[in-house]
Parts: sequence; C-alpha cells; structure tokens
Amino acid sequence: MPRTILTLLVVTSMTLVNQVAAAVLGGVPASQASQATPQRRWQRLALSARLSMSVIALVLATCLTGTLQAAETTPIRFPADAGLVDVTTYGAKGDGKTDDTAAITKAIGDHVGHSATIYFPPGTYLVSDRLDWRSKEGTARCWLAFQGAGPEHSIIRLKDATFTDPKNPKGVVRTNSEFQGWNGDKPEQNQIGYGNKAFFNSLRDLTIDVGVGNPGAIGIEYMANNRGTLRNLVIRSSDPQGAGDCGIDMRRYGPGPALCVDVVIEGFAIGMDLAHWEYGMTFDNLTLRHQTQVGIRNNNHSLAIENLVYEGSASVYQALEGNGLLTVLNATITGKGSATDKPAFNNQGGLYLRNATATGFRCLVRHNEQDVPGLSAKLYTSSQPVVRGNGPANGLQ
Repeated sequence: MPRTILTLLVVTSMTLVNQVAAAVLGGVPASQASQATPQRRWQRLALSARLSMSVIALVLATCLTGTLQAAETTPIRFPADAGLVDVTTYGAKGDGKTDDTAAITKAIGDHVGHSATIYFPPGTYLVSDRLDWRSKEGTARCWLAFQGAGPEHSIIRLKDATFTDPKNPKGVVRTNSEFQGWNGDKPEQNQIGYGNKAFFNSLRDLTIDVGVGNPGAIGIEYMANNRGTLRNLVIRSSDPQGAGDCGIDMRRYGPGPALCVDVVIEGFAIGMDLAHWEYGMTFDNLTLRHQTQVGIRNNNHSLAIENLVYEGSASVYQALEGNGLLTVLNATITGKGSATDKPAFNNQGGLYLRNATATGFRCLVRHNEQDVPGLSAKLYTSSQPVVRGNGPANGLQ
C-alpha cells in the first residue's frame, strides 16, 4: 500500500476515533476538552487510546493482508538460465484464442524422456486435442514436467464442445509410463502408456480447465511412479452443469507411489477415478467440489489422504469392490441438496478415518451395505485392528 494512502487512512481513522470518544463521553468536542472535568478528560484520553490502538492494529493488519495476498498472486517466474523450456518459444500464444495444441505437442515431443520442465508463462493456452506425453516417434515416454506461473495465472483450457462423447472420454493431458517389455511387447504396442516406469511425471502451479460442453473430457490421465507429483493444481470444468467425465483418471495399471499436494478438483461426474492395487497414491490437501456422481471412485487401489475437503450432493467416496483401501486423516465433508439421502463414504474393503466430520449426509459411513450411525468419527476402522505386542489398540493418534 502506498505511503500517502496509508497516512491518509491513519489520519482519517484518528479523526473518527476522536469523534467517537466525544460522543461516548457526553458529546464534548476536542475544542472544548479543557472545559470538561479532569475525570472526564482522563476517561476521554483512555478511551481514545484504546480506540487508537485498535484502529492502528486494524490498519496494519489490512496492509499486511494485502501484502500477503499480493505475494500469493504474483506469477512464478524463473531466471533465464534456470534450464526450463518456455512453451512460447515453440509458438504457443497463451491468448485464450489461438489453438496452441501443435506448439505444445512439439515441445513435448522434443523434450519428453529427458528430465525436462516445460514452463507455461501467464496466459490461457487453448487446446483442441489431448496433450499426450510421447516422443516425436509416437512412443509413450515419461521424464517430463509441466510448470506454470500459478493456477490463477497459467491455464490450459480445452476448446468448448471438443470432447463431446462421454462413451469415449480422453484427457486434456496424459502422462505415460516407459515401455515395459512384458510378454515380448514392442514399444509401439504400449499405446495407453501403462506400467510402473512413469518417473518424474509432474504438473505444478497450473489450472487444467476442460471448458464448456465437453462431457467426454478428463482433466488429467495421470500416471506417475516414485518421483512424480501434482502440486498446487486446479482441475476444473467451466461448464455450468459441471460437464466432464473425470478430474483425475488413474485407472491404467501402476499408479504410484507418488505424493500430490494442494490439489483442487471442481465439477465433473467423478472427481478422481482409481484402479489397481499397485502401487498406492498419497494426497495432502485435497479439495473436491460439486461432482455429480461421486467425489472419489476406487476399484481396489490403496489411497491415502491427509486433509480432505469435500462439498457437493454426491457421496465423497465409493468403493467398487472389497480389495481396496482408503486412509483419511482429517476430513471435512459438506453435503448439499440430495446428499441427505446418501452416506458420505460408501465403502467396501478397508477404510480408516481419523478426525472426520460430515454435515448434510445421511451418515458418515456405509460399510458393506450397512449404515454406521453418526456423522463424525474421531477414529473409524472398517475392521477390528490387529494389535501386535504392546501397540495401541485404537490406532495412532
């Protein structure tokens, strides 16, 4: 905040303080303060001092908050010698009008498989086809990262009414695993990029927007092992009805282990869709909003989440079979509309909840077709814990 504005604000605030003090103490203005009794003058000074300190504290807090907000929204930039690949050097415009698909795909083809980071400066990068992490020869590869300037600054947006077939959904971005060589397969046979060699695959400080009128759109078809991450990422549907198949699709074989931090998914039929018991994904600070079918759908995957926030009319979690596992530490689940007829967690298989609270739902947990009474749990386990030696009987606290 400029110094002149701050000074004016303080002076104006102090004038107001003086007027308030005069009114509270019987309407004696400052010009007549000498005519007031000594007791009244001391009361006036004491009250003025207290009000002055409050106003100054408020002004400083406002200035500090404005400074912090400015810092949070400042685009992330890198020095010229940081070694990042600026996507605009490939002809991407980021103006929200030009189709940047070809330019971004060219950058991917040149750098995937080489531990490269492609940087998206502030802008909206319009695309009309999947950004598939493949070499120039068309082989599924890994060892690549997308880096933005912040979710509010760098946006990859799907052109409206482009992925319109919900029976054949595909991602705006698809990360891949390297060739496995199983059963004598050749590299070109791994067209879907599955496997457990999806190293370094990362997206950071970006928004992936599936646009409007794209019911067959997936935000990210994500595959990562060991070193990959999704970090400070917003994945959203801008459609008024939240149209879109899925925010993050992890149904190909072999997702994880990988740590994803500060991820927000808004809209879509399903927020996250997971499958396969190998290898296990972990999320810290996951927010899901307004999915129409379910927040998280799990088909036998082992998923761990710390700090889960959900808001919407669908259940936050649905387990399709009994071999999966979900562990959640700290959950705030807010139901809207028809959520009153549903459980927050519709579970089969393993479920461990600690410090979980739901409002607006029928119950917190439904396990194996049976409602568990209550809307909160300091600790819930779907099966009796097995205690070894002198370990705790009720889980770690």
